[in-house]
Amino acid sequence: MHFGITPKMVDFCFDCQARETCDIVEQTVGVPPEVAALIVQRAMAYGAVPKASCTIALSRVLDAVPGFDGLPMAWYPKRMMPGFAGLPGVVTRTITDDDEITGFCWFKPGTCGQSSISVIGRRVH
Repeated sequence: MHFGITPKMVDFCFDCQARETCDIVEQTVGVPPEVAALIVQRAMAYGAVPKASCTIALSRVLDAVPGFDGLPMAWYPKRMMPGFAGLPGVVTRTITDDDEITGFCWFKPGTCGQSSISVIGRRVH
């Protein structure tokens, strides 16, 4: 989990990750504050996630959370994305970048008051 991320920082990081051969797909849905608090509590209890395990960790965190019923238990973003897209109110955004220049991005954790959850995956061409 990353706290204190502003929309500008998210866009910068997406720009660093997107390439001519790889798009970023962001899926976001607003949730009531009590659901957001439950998701944060479950994510913090879940703890650190090993590399290449983000989607299965998200599947486990969202399992049995109100409003996220029926999501697949999936290891790969391409398996999770269609289920997440089927939730009411989901907004999907595809970020493309045809620049040849890529970079690195990092940020310092802080605090965040937004009530939303995002699933972010990469689509390789």
